[in-house]
Amino acid sequence: NKSSEKKLDTKSAVFTIEKDNKTVDAVSESYAWLYVLMYKDQYESFFGSEFWDEESEDGTTYGEMFKEELLDEIKQVKILALEAEANGVTLNDEEKDICASNAQEYIESIEEDTLKKTGITADTLAEYDEDYTLYDKYKNELLKEKDVEINEDDVRQSDLFILNFETVDYDEEGEEVQVSDKKKAEQKKKAEEAYAMLKEGKDIETVAEEFGFDPDVCQMTTGKTAEADQDEYYDEAFETAAFALKEGEYSEVTECRDGYYIIQMITEENEEETAAAMESAEEAKADEIFMPMLEEMEEKYEVTMNEENWDKISFSADIAFVTEEADEADSTGEIITEDELSEEETPEE
Repeated sequence: NKSSEKKLDTKSAVFTIEKDNKTVDAVSESYAWLYVLMYKDQYESFFGSEFWDEESEDGTTYGEMFKEELLDEIKQVKILALEAEANGVTLNDEEKDICASNAQEYIESIEEDTLKKTGITADTLAEYDEDYTLYDKYKNELLKEKDVEINEDDVRQSDLFILNFETVDYDEEGEEVQVSDKKKAEQKKKAEEAYAMLKEGKDIETVAEEFGFDPDVCQMTTGKTAEADQDEYYDEAFETAAFALKEGEYSEVTECRDGYYIIQMITEENEEETAAAMESAEEAKADEIFMPMLEEMEEKYEVTMNEENWDKISFSADIAFVTEEADEADSTGEIITEDELSEEETPEE
């Protein structure tokens, strides 16, 4: 157990975790700063450094909102790691060595000034990596007996070529509005003319160009919409027409929510996109099963904030990674794996 391996520094912690009236973990300022650094790197690349001071819809700043999200994430990771160890699931020496090696590589991508300001060390990074490795290991153990498989037919991704003769326009607020009956009739006539040209043997790209469509824009990879995601924009007519097609076939003119469509099936299954959709769907299903289990575990623990230390943690702090190149190297996933470590440690014969 971590709490028995090292003395817990509760005085400089941002929060402590108690179980059965005993402190079992203390989260350091440097550990919280590491999360802040990663959040900043992720969001500032899109929204800029001023993002944190902007107000969200409920009047709180994004900095305040994401600080709460960060706190929840740390709590969940720490508590699951504690539960893992309490139930005999731990990291072996090889896994710990991988985390330590990753930490040594990763710390070089953080600015020296940032390390001084935050107190982040290789040990902080190793602790972070160990916690997430243990989190995943125990999560997988808990889900081992659960059904998280996805039916491939439900997530299959197909390559389509789509001609949409639109029957909607947009008002000043960007909301959809139906065009006039006259305009709608004109769009239907164009769609029927395009369909007649296809029946005469013209290929769909040529037909697209004749009606002012960009063939590149007309191509789309998509799959069936999951029932949970079928909101006001879901179009059953479109999906019924599209996914009844075999490769090379095209639909008749189909009236959909926002226009008259002609759809051609280019590839019934885009294998790469289908594999990605399968992985994403399985992760979502696993989380759906796992989150109630995690919430039940969290009820066993009590978190006590050290507000003075927690208040020091801020997204407005001037902390950063070294360079864009370092970020790119990190994003490629260039970390040591168990297999690579085993190869490195295997003596030459």
